[in-house]
Amino acid sequence: MIVKLNTVDIAEIIKQYTLLEQNIVWSVYNKGKQTSLQYKEGDDVWASSTGISKGKERTYNLLNPYFKNSIFEEVIQQYNLTRSRLMWINPGSCYTIHTDETQRIHIPIFTNEQAFIVFKEESIVNLPVGHIYLVDTRKEHTAMNCSMKEPRLHFVGATEI
Repeated sequence: MIVKLNTVDIAEIIKQYTLLEQNIVWSVYNKGKQTSLQYKEGDDVWASSTGISKGKERTYNLLNPYFKNSIFEEVIQQYNLTRSRLMWINPGSCYTIHTDETQRIHIPIFTNEQAFIVFKEESIVNLPVGHIYLVDTRKEHTAMNCSMKEPRLHFVGATEI
């Protein structure tokens, strides 16, 4: 299940991302890279919420100070997000099928027509830029980027709405 919640000023998100990008510390995986917008107390502020969750998602509730006073902080506060992060998926890459503890807010920042969220029992969906989406990732799903050339970047956060 995917619901469009609101439109988003993608130009402002891209502008702020571009200004911050050069100093972001990434966790690099074979399928892409991720960085934490929020972290759990005692964890590395850049790597805490990347990869597989290591505990209750609501404990990843501290803002990475690098993103203070940014549009990322505004969205985190507006939607009461936890474990939020920026997630690049490389061209030709796919995550394993999995379920999440909570639903997710997805904001596509850079994407393409061959990037999808696939629900095992339901549907294959492309999320175009310009909207904030509520995605029920408690159901079995994966994300894939079937493009041969273009990576995909989403701002993703856990929500209990």
